[in-house]
Amino acid sequence: VDAINAMQANGLKSVETIGPEIDEPVAEVVEDLIHFSLRLDTESVDRLLERGWRNRGPMDFMSHLAGPLLVEVGTRWARGEIGVATEHFISERLRDFLSTRWRAANASAQAAKVVCACLPGERHVIGLHLAAVAAALAGVHVVFLGADTPIRDILSAVDRVGAKAGAVSVAGGASTDLLTHQLKVVRRGLPRQVSLWIGGTGAGAAVLPERSEYLHNLERLQTLASRLAEDRTPL
Repeated sequence: VDAINAMQANGLKSVETIGPEIDEPVAEVVEDLIHFSLRLDTESVDRLLERGWRNRGPMDFMSHLAGPLLVEVGTRWARGEIGVATEHFISERLRDFLSTRWRAANASAQAAKVVCACLPGERHVIGLHLAAVAAALAGVHVVFLGADTPIRDILSAVDRVGAKAGAVSVAGGASTDLLTHQLKVVRRGLPRQVSLWIGGTGAGAAVLPERSEYLHNLERLQTLASRLAEDRTPL
């Protein structure tokens, strides 16, 4: 409330007054997005996201705008500078924006399929939506399972749709031993010819199983997805 009052005292900005230049500093765009999120202004937040996507392009938008936005929102929430409602609001706007993009880009049912899921315990799905966008834009068909998915259901989905890869998001709060065990179970349950791609905040801490790929950035995921779409042997 105090933050909103301070903004009102200084004069509320309109989204139309923010310049459309592609080199607009990311910090300023992030501030504008948080500014309008504090007001729960859906239209202005959506328009800023749309403009960022259009001006920067999908990969730059996701890596250099959406990423810093999520970090800043999380930092301010942890410091008590924004409330749960604001954090949930902006996360939901970004989730909705990204899901709309990958659904629009999703290739035909005849394309190579990738099952995207969060491992058990992982309830945050925005990272998975970022991965889904990168994969869909590369030409594969995304089958999205979402948060907190039991391993048996991930394996079943891969089998049922004939997926060529499973992309899993790993929780940051789980123990290293648990994550290592879960990933081994997933890898053992997948056919040898099906790729396993692993990303998320906890992926770097886990011991990854053989015949798996650590997705250290979205560009790596897009490279792998492009190879599947072209029916080439994954790296």
